[in-house]
Amino acid sequence: MKIAYVLKKFPRLSETFILNELLGLESLGHEVVIFSLRPAPDEPRHIGLSKLKASIHLVPTSPPLDSTTPKKDFDDFLVEIPPRRRSKTWAQGLQVASLCRTHNVDHVHAHFMTVASHVAAISRLNGGPSFTVTAHAKDIFRNQINVELFQKTAALAESLVTVSEFNRNYIESRFLSDSRTPVAMIYNGLPLDEMSRDPKKKQGEHPQLLAVGRLVEKKGFDLLLRACHYLKDRQREFHLTLVGDGDQLSSLQSLIVELKLDDCVTLTGPLSREKVIDLMYQSHMLVLPCREGRDGNRDALPTVLIEALACGLPCVSTRMVGIPEIVVDGECGILTDPDDFSAIAVAMMRLMDDEKLRAHCAKNGPVRSRQVFDQKTTLPALVHVFQKSILESPDRGVTA
Repeated sequence: MKIAYVLKKFPRLSETFILNELLGLESLGHEVVIFSLRPAPDEPRHIGLSKLKASIHLVPTSPPLDSTTPKKDFDDFLVEIPPRRRSKTWAQGLQVASLCRTHNVDHVHAHFMTVASHVAAISRLNGGPSFTVTAHAKDIFRNQINVELFQKTAALAESLVTVSEFNRNYIESRFLSDSRTPVAMIYNGLPLDEMSRDPKKKQGEHPQLLAVGRLVEKKGFDLLLRACHYLKDRQREFHLTLVGDGDQLSSLQSLIVELKLDDCVTLTGPLSREKVIDLMYQSHMLVLPCREGRDGNRDALPTVLIEALACGLPCVSTRMVGIPEIVVDGECGILTDPDDFSAIAVAMMRLMDDEKLRAHCAKNGPVRSRQVFDQKTTLPALVHVFQKSILESPDRGVTA
């Protein structure tokens, strides 16, 4: 197949799961072309990006010169999109349909039920190929999501994909209780063979803690810093490396000063996936105290937890959304209730003190990651969704 990916911005450092997916599809012999709706951010790039063969095209924000389809033909769909974005979404949808014809695309896939999926839907209405969408977290959990727009987008798609069983149940109950659009659950898979290394022994040193993610409310890094203060108050020796960037950078820096953690916490800023994997092999545990944000947003299936398991790194996290589908409590790490920094601290101390439990989790993590999250399993499932969509898609195009 030749598959077009419609993405808001590509590449993005925080979306390693998309890069893994694209590289995996190419490794299976499929051709990929990428349509980016916005310029890529100025940030570090993953080394794996150099292996990608796909061409990347920035989608124009004005309609194609040869377009004859009036905007009013899309009013039933566009009416749900905020007025400030309607013209751009319509124009880019027409452009994607035209680009698909130029590049002989068989199928379109978008990530997130936001602007990328809306553009893919307009493309479909304008005679573009069948399309599918992967729904993740911010696009389904936030309180202010336009349910009507979600439903109309889903109705035009041949299928939705989502990344956890929790997500699938949530989508079907909140958005699609009366819909015939199928929802496939496919975990974000990883190229696990590329991540295998001989683990280093970590003896005779202070516990090295690692946290990785965007510095945003739902990651709970403020709770992690308070958990570190809890440990320091009890004369526990450790060092935390916190990797990432985001809206909460300044507030977290201030909290580090307030809690007097300057000597035991390092903020690195964003790092490439390769450097993060290096840190995983040097650390004793990964801590990710996810919580629900005030806007309802939550983490669906944090890739960093899957990577940690694959590296044999025990994890401390919370019972949120798809996290229990990654980390089996007591087998690969420890899960606590969200929004409880003292419970996070106690879990960290338990892993620090119980060498047998750490070894048990370190042994089980790679086994679980290979059983559940290997791309050798997840990618064929995604390809099947694409192929089925092509074969079964009705002609929904306005101009086809």
